[in-house]
Amino acid sequence: MRYSIALLICVALAGCEAPPAVSQFNGDSVTIRQSTIVTPPNPEAPEVVEEARRICGKVARRAEYASTTTSPGYYNDYVSHLFLCLPT
Repeated sequence: MRYSIALLICVALAGCEAPPAVSQFNGDSVTIRQSTIVTPPNPEAPEVVEEARRICGKVARRAEYASTTTSPGYYNDYVSHLFLCLPT
């Protein structure tokens, strides 16, 4: 019984995916890290774009997508989306 509960918890946690998060910001650009464990990478995903807009908005600028890079290593469990913070 104990093992089946532990297995159920592990399966439930495996389906959870971290929300996009800021990994770098320097005032001129922001890098948003997106998990790809459950969903494919998408720089146009609403939560990714909104996070970039929110961060660039802190310096009164607008976010514009520039590029995407994949994580190093074998599993590639995340991507990094680079957004430029341009004057409005």
